[in-house]
Amino acid sequence: MNIQTDYSYNYNVSMQGRPKKPNDKILDKIRKKIEQRIVNAIPEKTFKDGAKKLDRYDKYGSFVARPDVNRLIMGVTAMATQPAIDYYNHRVDKETREVSRNRTIAKIIACTAVGILVRGTCYRIVNKMTNIKGTTKFSKALLPQKHIEQLTKFTQKLANHKNTVSTLLALAVMTFTNFLLDAPLTVYLTNKFNARTAKKKEAEVKNG
Repeated sequence: MNIQTDYSYNYNVSMQGRPKKPNDKILDKIRKKIEQRIVNAIPEKTFKDGAKKLDRYDKYGSFVARPDVNRLIMGVTAMATQPAIDYYNHRVDKETREVSRNRTIAKIIACTAVGILVRGTCYRIVNKMTNIKGTTKFSKALLPQKHIEQLTKFTQKLANHKNTVSTLLALAVMTFTNFLLDAPLTVYLTNKFNARTAKKKEAEVKNG
């Protein structure tokens, strides 16, 4: 029996993909009809937000995007997850887990506190030096002179500019504060937490 006489397609394997069978087009049409019916079954709804609500969304987005606020969110998230991961790591003994947890907590507190301080300070400095309505000598020092009019019209672009410049400035400052503040504060807090853990153990032994 000659296969070519029974089918309208051949089985040649090529780099162009799997050959289609005669019924593929029919199946595609059925699938598209089913998909269209599902889409049509979904009710249409339009959300109308007033100017005040949209302005509130913009302010909220700009606030969350601030480098100091962003660092706070990261710190809270880290505090909620990382110490627990270290403490419940049963591949090591309990004493190691406690020390690791204490050091993680100390590092999160130190890095978050210093990060918020540095980034918040940098943001306030940049904010004063990107004031479009300012009249002082340095009120527009960090504004791109060619795009001041555009930044005046689009407040979100101005907010993005402030966040970007303050973040870059904070990163430059933190190359020094990581060694001058973060590391010593982490060691200090770790020792404090370890001492507290040791006292807690002694109290438990005394109480039986």
